[in-house]
Amino acid sequence: MIVVFTAYFVTYFVGVFVLLGYGYSLPNVLFELASTVSNVGLSVGITGPQAPLGVLWTEIIVMYLGRLEFFCNY
Repeated sequence: MIVVFTAYFVTYFVGVFVLLGYGYSLPNVLFELASTVSNVGLSVGITGPQAPLGVLWTEIIVMYLGRLEFFCNY
């Protein structure tokens, strides 16, 4: 069970640090990645056509990993 939580939080925080590297504020990044990893669809404006490709690909990968449903595998 600890592996599941570790995988979830590693995925989340790696995504957070990547988006912080692009200069977005911490509260916005935390909200955006929480929404992305859980596939909710809410956004504070980071995700959009004007976003850098690194941000978009990071969110695509995090969203895909979130769809693997870490918690349902165990």
